[in-house]
Amino acid sequence: MRGLVRALVPRGLVPDVAALAEGLYDKVAPGTANRRVGVRTFRNSHGAAIRVYYPAVESQGADGGAEVRVSVFRNSLSTVVNGYFFTFFGWLLPSIVVTMVQRLLGLVVWLHPLDYSYLPRCAADLPVEKGVKGKYPLVVWSHGLTGTGCEHGVLATALALRGNVVAILHHSCGSSSGCDLVDADGTQTFLTYDHPSMKEGEYPFEFRQKQAEHRAREMDEARELLLAGGIGGNGGGG
Repeated sequence: MRGLVRALVPRGLVPDVAALAEGLYDKVAPGTANRRVGVRTFRNSHGAAIRVYYPAVESQGADGGAEVRVSVFRNSLSTVVNGYFFTFFGWLLPSIVVTMVQRLLGLVVWLHPLDYSYLPRCAADLPVEKGVKGKYPLVVWSHGLTGTGCEHGVLATALALRGNVVAILHHSCGSSSGCDLVDADGTQTFLTYDHPSMKEGEYPFEFRQKQAEHRAREMDEARELLLAGGIGGNGGGG
């Protein structure tokens, strides 16, 4: 079903992610056409994802099997779209309307070819390429308000092609349009965008300040995690 819909959708309505990404790679990291980028996902103490992009060497994958491609959307395009819909309209519409629209959007997006998009030159859990003196510069990346981190995968890959380790955080303070959390025991929950009261006199003065402080702590934790354990720490997957 998905394959049939993908074949019927006019190509002009579907961005060619691979071509766009390769164009950016050529501008940001010229001369790296033969280089590869590995991607691993770690979890912080809140259970939120840290997706790490790093210089890698081509192989058959860390488990000896075929390489695993890395999707642009770490969860799915449907999760991202539904999260943004709730973020911008959830506080305006009745909950039953939001739920119905989200289900419809989920079906439409599930059928859309963009949900099949993968990051070129990337694969999950590739062996780390040996850097100069065994080290690489580390970039800790905090997404914007309502973001998820998925928006920056192409640029993160380009920076990794230039010899950087890039850790993109998915913040768990309610400032993301949707954040999946995985506890130490494997329990999964989903944190939606936190809508503060917009009524006059009810907006919490310290609301954004607390989110900014939470973000800063998560950035510090990500930096310490990678500096202490390296890319080969407890992570895995794209």
